[in-house]
This record gives sequence, C-alpha cells and structure tokens, in this order.
Amino acid sequence: MRISILVPLALLLLLVGCEVTVDRQALSLRYDYPSDTLEGMCIYEGIAASSKSDLPEALEIVSAYLEGARQIHFGPIGFTEEEMEDTDQSQADLIWGKRQVAIDSVHLYLDDEGRLSGAQRFHVSNFSRVLSVLNQNLNREIIEDFQDEESEPLEYDARTQELVLRFAQMGWSWVSIEGDEFVFQFPMSLEDWRATQKDFLHWAMEEEPDSGQRLVLQLLGYVQQMGWEDELITIRLGPVFNGVFHFESFYDEDYDDGLLEEVKKAGYILDSDFDSTKARLALDPPAPQER
Repeated sequence: MRISILVPLALLLLLVGCEVTVDRQALSLRYDYPSDTLEGMCIYEGIAASSKSDLPEALEIVSAYLEGARQIHFGPIGFTEEEMEDTDQSQADLIWGKRQVAIDSVHLYLDDEGRLSGAQRFHVSNFSRVLSVLNQNLNREIIEDFQDEESEPLEYDARTQELVLRFAQMGWSWVSIEGDEFVFQFPMSLEDWRATQKDFLHWAMEEEPDSGQRLVLQLLGYVQQMGWEDELITIRLGPVFNGVFHFESFYDEDYDDGLLEEVKKAGYILDSDFDSTKARLALDPPAPQER
C-alpha cells in the first residue's frame, strides 16, 4: 500500500536536481501562532554540478532557484515544482494548500570553506488549515489504497489495518499543531506497537545511518511526549530553544568549483554580507531591547 505520510516537513523548500549535488543541507523551522504562519530557512552548502557535462543544466537550476523556483526536498522527503503544480483540478483544497507556500528571500554566497552555497527563506500561510488539507488528502489516499485490489497490503496486522481504514473514513487528523508543538497521532495494535519499537531500535542503531535515519534521530531530540494508549500512538514534538526546530543533513559529496565559476560568468553576484551563520540564526527571535 502506497501511503505517503504527509508531515509538516513535506513543505520544505530545497534546491535539488539530478544535475546538482549538495554536500550539506540545513533546515530551520518556526511556527508563529498569532499569524498561523510556518517560517522556514533552507541552507545548501557545497553546491556543485554532478559532472562537467551537467554544468549547463546545473546553472539553469541555480538560475531558477535565484528566481524563486520551488523545489521541495529535505533528506528523504521531497517532490518537484512540476509535481506541486500537477494536481487534479477537482482537488481545489490541495491546490489552495500548495499556493500558501511562498519564498521570501534568496541568498547565494560562499560558505566558510569558500564553496558555492545558498539559503532560501520561505513561509507557509494559514498553516493550520494547510495541515488540515494535507490530513484530508492523506485520508483520501488511504481509502483509495484500501479499495485498490492491486495495492500491496500494509505491513501490519489485521487490527492495525482495520484501525487505519476506520480512522481515515472518520476524517482523522494525523498531524496537528498545538501552540508551537506538532502532534502526530495514528492508530496501531498493541502487538504492532511492540514490534515497531523493537524494529526501530535496530534500525536507529545501525553503524552507518542513511539520511532518513539521521533525520529521525534529530527529530527525537524534540520529542516532548511519545506513547501508546488505547490503540493510539501519540508523538508530540516541541522546540527546545527560541521556538526553532533545526535539522542538518550531510552527504559527503565531492566538491568542484566549476559551477561557481559558471555562476560568476553568468553575471550573478554573490552576497558578501551573508554567511551560513546568519542563515542558521535567521529565525531566532530578536533579543529584547534594553530600556
């Protein structure tokens, strides 16, 4: 069964393409309750072309990035601008939700190692309503998958499958926001919960974790509550400092400055007043003014 878990992190904006590699990525998020806005900053360090033959296409991607193209990706989660726009017209709510994502500023600069880097600040308006749209879209997908005879079954027992379908038919909110905390709730049988805990420990402790594992391990640092009760798992994530969630992803990519030279030849000017430290601190609330 192809059930995509749509979490808030699926709204992340990032420069990625087959012709471009990024050595290090960072993401900062903060939810502003009064305005119901999710603010974000994506950082990409060590941007390079995958090969010399990819330089023209890589330059096009960087140009589109500077012009505000939306490429959604972080770690294992992502989809392209084309996929964002390719939505069934009958799903007006999903189209509306995607249009709430806006880019506020773009910076192209050199990181501390002198590598081509970028930072993109964005926001998602009406965020609680966007989450509602994503939840209902997920419910539609779940119901469709259960009705599809060719769809592969969930890798859980019959009780969990029964609960998942029932909750989807109820219009369940799989992800919600309370204050500045994200709350994930999904049903599961006691047997599957015990097995999931065991499998997760083995998966998380592998010697060479992939990007997905690294992201999950970072998420664990924000867990305020996690438990199972009455066949319902509840996971509550909350920021631990200044209301900001921060994540890093590393790829150990070889860096070549060929793309940097092409960017300069194309006439793009790097922001000499911007650096990775400023990008990482961009969402921190300003210090209170002295009286």
